[in-house]
Amino acid sequence: MILASSFNHFAQTTEARLAVRTPIGRRSSLLTLNSRSYEGNGIARAIGMFGFAWRVVRSRRLLAGVDVIIGSSPHPFAAVAAALVARLRGVPFVYEIRDLWPQTLIDMGAMRARSIGTRLLYRVERWTVGSARGVVYVPPRADRYLEEKGLLTPAALHAPNSAPRFDGPSGAPASRLGEVLARVQELQKNGYRVFCYAGTIGRANGLGPVVEAFLDPKVRGQAVLVICGDGPERSGLEARVPHDGNVIFVGHVPKVDAFRIIHRADVALFHLLDAPVFRYGLSPNKIVDYLAIGKPILYAGPSVPNPTTGSGASLDASPGIPESIADAVQRFIEMTDEQLRDMAKRAHRHAAENYSTEAVAQKYARFLEEVIAEAHRCSEPVPSGTATNSIDFD
Repeated sequence: MILASSFNHFAQTTEARLAVRTPIGRRSSLLTLNSRSYEGNGIARAIGMFGFAWRVVRSRRLLAGVDVIIGSSPHPFAAVAAALVARLRGVPFVYEIRDLWPQTLIDMGAMRARSIGTRLLYRVERWTVGSARGVVYVPPRADRYLEEKGLLTPAALHAPNSAPRFDGPSGAPASRLGEVLARVQELQKNGYRVFCYAGTIGRANGLGPVVEAFLDPKVRGQAVLVICGDGPERSGLEARVPHDGNVIFVGHVPKVDAFRIIHRADVALFHLLDAPVFRYGLSPNKIVDYLAIGKPILYAGPSVPNPTTGSGASLDASPGIPESIADAVQRFIEMTDEQLRDMAKRAHRHAAENYSTEAVAQKYARFLEEVIAEAHRCSEPVPSGTATNSIDFD
């Protein structure tokens, strides 16, 4: 079972007003807990995080008979709630580190290194790791971070983000999406290379230099950038683009629709401003999705291990530097269709071999089995059941 908030932070929508259980496959289900909505990243979001954590603890009676509880860290208090529920139910707790809190916020300039909030989050991090029977980390080098902080764990596993195999869209697109796809196709017929960025338009993504690169005269008449997503920086970026510009803002769309647009584009684009915390590596969902869809990638991000590494399916540019990004765009423009198809095949193959959902899930399941077995050996009061009967708090 997966417990999640009814409020979607990225879409800024509430998916359910009451607790709703939705089946996922034959053995899993999603339970959405009623959570308050908010705007932005201020105090209202913090209150929403605390509220969700409290609802998780209150829902612990629904979790009878589980063997292990996983707390994931898109926000740290969900993981704290998971650790508390695991302790109350007498089962092992596994901490899944997706974001390094508060280190990422500090290095991105969103928090001061010695503020009260920062010190609180460091204490939360230390307590959560210390409560875990095992740690699963997404950034490739997060184990180094834990060592540097003196946070030792009984067992650890690197499990990167993954994506299912994508063999192309099925079914007819919605009318609005159809208009976007038709426009992309028309641009390609007129000789443009179409690039697509899908994701949040926020401070860390730093899309200003990307937009500037596409407005460069040597690029503008040959390439178009389609941006799928929303965020606090969107309005400012749109104001910089001429009405007849070659940067198209689609807004927030469901993931399946974003996949259709990426699939139709010639090149997928990733951009992330550098920060010290990224020395621990990157495993962004969007890059894994780009690879699974089978797209050549323009990677403009920190020079650290990431899903494009060793793929042969990407060209690199310096993040935050329009000239470097424009040069990479120009190199893609100069490629033949056959060269792009070869890169697409390498992307597909790299995703299948290294980031398939099936392979990562199997590795994750074996790790959970080892954690549960170790808990049994240590005479922890672990209820009987199957090794994969787990709870994930996200």
